[in-house]
Amino acid sequence: MNAVGERPGRSMAQYIHRKLVIEDSILGCRAFADWYRFGDPSLDRPVVSYIGGRIHTVEYARRFETEPMPVLERFREALASVPLDRVDLTVSSAPPLPSEPEAEFTGHMLAHLRDEILARLPVLRSSAQAFVGYSLGAHLATHAALATPTARALSVVGGVQVAEAAIAAPPGAPRPLPTMVFSNDCDVIAWTGQDLETTVPPGVLAVSAVRRAGEHGFLDYACNGSLTDAFAFALGSLV
Repeated sequence: MNAVGERPGRSMAQYIHRKLVIEDSILGCRAFADWYRFGDPSLDRPVVSYIGGRIHTVEYARRFETEPMPVLERFREALASVPLDRVDLTVSSAPPLPSEPEAEFTGHMLAHLRDEILARLPVLRSSAQAFVGYSLGAHLATHAALATPTARALSVVGGVQVAEAAIAAPPGAPRPLPTMVFSNDCDVIAWTGQDLETTVPPGVLAVSAVRRAGEHGFLDYACNGSLTDAFAFALGSLV
């Protein structure tokens, strides 16, 4: 675990950041996540896990040396509107396209999130968690949320393959899981709230939906307010 820029403090305007680097990840590559701690660092806290879309190998390697500032900025905007005095945020990217079958890759990604990221967070963590995913990351976040008995909420932003993840939910998953679905009117690959309500078996997801102008790109969802609102929904479930 490499500390790359600590901003210690006890107010929610200040935070600690560390780059978590896993040299020999279960994903079969060198992997990473960004971890942020807001509020008193000595106290127990809930966790929001964000999983982004799949990116090229070159971009994945570049992100070892950078921070996900567009994600962090939207998270902080949302945090300012929610009465929480402490919370952790983890930010992961969906790794480049794997050579293994999808089901095996999904299992490895869940183990990566649980055992290589969340298990490494220092000090205490509460059991309360919420998940936010964009694009393919929404598919992975849905799998993760429905495999986590203490999950409080799921936000899906421009999500793809979300219904497949919900249908494959394991026994004992939190049900129905409060889920907010954000889609754009010109995003032809994202699942809408109506799509999920008519495809996913009853009782798995409690779906609410927001549809706005834009296409599938990350910046479309970041600039039209959907990513901020997705974080606000997740954070609100942890109050």
